[in-house]
Parts: sequence; C-alpha cells; structure tokens
Amino acid sequence: MNSKSSIIPLEKISQFIFSIRGQNVILSTDLAKLYAVEPRALVQSVKRNRALSS
Repeated sequence: MNSKSSIIPLEKISQFIFSIRGQNVILSTDLAKLYAVEPRALVQSVKRNRALSS
C-alpha cells in the first residue's frame, strides 16, 4: 500500500470475500482494488514472492 493509505476497514474487505466450496476467497482483481494496484502487478508480486519462499 502507498504511504497515504491507512488500514482498510473490515466492512470494505468483507464485501469482497466469497465462499466457494466451503473456502473463503478473495479474487485477485478484488484484492488488487483493495491495495490500489493493477491486478497484473499483484500477480507478479505473488509469483516473485512464491519463488523466494520455496
């Protein structure tokens, strides 16, 4: 998140949570909206960090 942002309110986050086959999920496009980044940048970051943690 950028330095101007504050903590995201729970009410805003909860509207993006879906239950699929008994699992709570947030779609990458919705997560990107919450962090105010492009979905492409979010996916790249996840891939980069996954490679570092294995």
